[in-house]
Amino acid sequence: MMRLALLLIVCALAVVQPHVLAAVGSETGPPDDAALPLIDTIPIVSDHRYRASGAIRPFVLFWISRDNVGGARITRRRSPDGTFGVEMLTGSDPERAPFRTNRWGYIREVVRGAAAELVAVKSQTEEESIEEAKANVANGDASRMLIFIRERITPREAMAWSTVADVGREISFRDLDVALGRMSSLDGWQERRSTRPSDVRPGFLTAFVELMETTIQTWTAAGQPRAGRRANTLVYFHRAKLYDLRQDNIEMLDSYDAGAYGRVRALRGKFRLRSHETGRTSGEFTAIYGMTGELAAVPLRLTYQPRWWLRTELVLDDTTSFAALRQ
Repeated sequence: MMRLALLLIVCALAVVQPHVLAAVGSETGPPDDAALPLIDTIPIVSDHRYRASGAIRPFVLFWISRDNVGGARITRRRSPDGTFGVEMLTGSDPERAPFRTNRWGYIREVVRGAAAELVAVKSQTEEESIEEAKANVANGDASRMLIFIRERITPREAMAWSTVADVGREISFRDLDVALGRMSSLDGWQERRSTRPSDVRPGFLTAFVELMETTIQTWTAAGQPRAGRRANTLVYFHRAKLYDLRQDNIEMLDSYDAGAYGRVRALRGKFRLRSHETGRTSGEFTAIYGMTGELAAVPLRLTYQPRWWLRTELVLDDTTSFAALRQ
């Protein structure tokens, strides 16, 4: 049971967002050209690594946990002209995970004014039960199957392309460049387009960063020490569909232990994702993030529980070796 527990813990690490791929629309491929600057040309303003831990609850009554079986890296970029870029890479480390389990995902968003371009790659896994998780890890071909997503957002329209491909060999988060290099040669793309309403953010990461920043501003505003307790919501696009990102249950932590950064002032909030199409909550997570200095709006701890039996945490730890994004 313990060996199965450790195996299942790392299965949750690649979940960047709890959105399921659905094949709809035409098979027109994404454009080859990039309308916005390449992510590597935008100066880095924040770059942090995270240590991953997880737990499963096989018998409802108690949790079985394991630390340091993977990690994450979140990098933010901004240029003098206001172009903003954010990347998140997360996953299990086959060199440390039980049975060399390999689950990972990557999102990048580049935003300039009302225009944006997004790229995502992730393992093709959507386990609904302990039995499915065990079967997917046992299937060696699963590590070769990846979901690829590209999006282009304009002031009037959202366009998204997605496909699932066998990349021919096992690829981990360390092979991110290899996976991204395959995108231009893939076929079988499914396209979706939709009109862009006003005041809609281009992607999940952009909305998440903005919610943290505006909440900090509200809490630190003079004469409004408790104003930040009210819920706030932003609407964003994911694959040309609308979702709400809502933050509530916000509270201040006056002396949070941020590891090597010492005791810091932080906020803790619960974030929920809701699909406009179905009206259902598609995921939720808790975030603790810094309020001041270099840790302002930087996640210090992210806790995600996609299933009643499975929980994953990312904890800020810049000493971890988790990498793969270019400097």
